[in-house]
Amino acid sequence: MTLLVINVAIPAHLDDAAFHKALRDALPNLGAFALSFTLIAGFRRDHRRILTALPTETAVARRRFTAQLGSSVLIFGLSIPLAFVNTEAAMWFWLALIPAHYFLGHHSHRVPPWSGPTP
Repeated sequence: MTLLVINVAIPAHLDDAAFHKALRDALPNLGAFALSFTLIAGFRRDHRRILTALPTETAVARRRFTAQLGSSVLIFGLSIPLAFVNTEAAMWFWLALIPAHYFLGHHSHRVPPWSGPTP
């Protein structure tokens, strides 16, 4: 897993109001760290699932993984031009991966497997 480093430095000997302000100022860094960790963990999980599915012959699993990876590529691709306009909005746009992967993962369980000839 990738090592993520975050620097949350709050000066010592602050009064109560200054400490809370410094802590509030550090919250975006903590949020970015949490989002980065979650995305990297999700990509690692997907990578392991793909490698596990490679030896199997199930077309349903391959279609599900392809759809989920395609949604990841689409969402990250759309976030690039958005980052030129608003970098914070682009970062939060990555959260769209959660419902996209959830929908694609659960939707594919309801689709009956194709029973035709395999190529």
